[in-house]
Amino acid sequence: MYLKSIKIKNFRKIKNAKCSFNPGLNLIIGPNDSGKTAVIDAIRIVLKQIVDDYFRISDEDFNDVDQQIEIELLFSFKYSKNWISDSAYFAEYLHFTPKNKPRLKIWYSVKSGESNIRFPSFKIGPTKDVAVEIDAKCKDNFRVVYLRPLRDAENELKAKQGSRISKILSKYPDVVSNKQELIGFLKNFKDVSEKFFDSGDGKGIKKKIDELLKDFDEQSQNKEIRIGPTELSTDPKMENQNLMHFLEKNSLYYKKLPKPGLGTLNMIFIAAELLHLDIQPVPRLLLIEEIEAHLHPQRQLKIIKSLQKESKKGIQMILTTHSPNLASVVDVERLNVCFDGEFYSLAKKETELTKKNYAYLARFLDVTKANLFFAQGVILVEGPTEQLLVPEFAKIYWSRFD
Repeated sequence: MYLKSIKIKNFRKIKNAKCSFNPGLNLIIGPNDSGKTAVIDAIRIVLKQIVDDYFRISDEDFNDVDQQIEIELLFSFKYSKNWISDSAYFAEYLHFTPKNKPRLKIWYSVKSGESNIRFPSFKIGPTKDVAVEIDAKCKDNFRVVYLRPLRDAENELKAKQGSRISKILSKYPDVVSNKQELIGFLKNFKDVSEKFFDSGDGKGIKKKIDELLKDFDEQSQNKEIRIGPTELSTDPKMENQNLMHFLEKNSLYYKKLPKPGLGTLNMIFIAAELLHLDIQPVPRLLLIEEIEAHLHPQRQLKIIKSLQKESKKGIQMILTTHSPNLASVVDVERLNVCFDGEFYSLAKKETELTKKNYAYLARFLDVTKANLFFAQGVILVEGPTEQLLVPEFAKIYWSRFD
């Protein structure tokens, strides 16, 4: 199952546009304020995220406040090896093409105004007229992994309450199946910690706190202070909470590299987020904004090639970038060019390019020529003299409008 296309109306700077996607890796390339983030956010609004991240439409998101926002997502099972088992998750909501290929279409709409924004319409069906409400349990299957731009990877990977790494690990089968053993590790640590402060070298610390609390609170003598991990519950129903207490004590880091740079942290963070997709049934969709954030250009190329390899395992990835460097190493048909709220897919069925044209582009679209290919305009000059003069002519021309 993969996201085949998205149609967006009246959302931010997008008045009415369609963006098509391939199975596997997709790259949306375009200048600042062209609409790349709007596409990613439109997907997030409809599908939500595996790791909870509060996000909803506001009045500022309406291109025209007198019109409603409409987002239409079309999923296809055509390229999935396990399309029968994948489609079973949404069996009652599927429709079929004339060639008997299953598809699933989501219709999302919301009107402006605080009361309307809180209750958007989310329906599934082949057309808007016959679309029906989806039950909450089935709707919960539609979750994606999202990596925000300029992500604070260092903070996300830290050991802390509600840490992202603890949420990722808590869903993983290897952790769930060994829940009791992991909780036991935390219980042992709790016992050792309390023993150190009760009767070991740290007892003076506890005694001092006890004395202060007796001055603060006349009822403190009936209470026993403890220094150690958070109290563990003995209620079997609270096992998941106890497990989270253990996982929140863990961070993800390189051994003997206590203070890695932002680029290294970013790579660890991406690797951790991909764990979600190992256990996600359908859709297995990863959204990354500005994949190049904090990364050296050569490292960017290596990561893109690696993600392209990972995407062949059934994971769909939609990435945004400003960098023609990245576009030069991605298959041409996997590119979407974004400009001024419009999207131009280079997928084979979306252009008039021949097979020979694609082969030519793939052969010659290196880093240098990618800059030329994605430029909004090109000026050809004959020699170094003209190359020096053209920028000066441009300055003189634009100075007339200052």
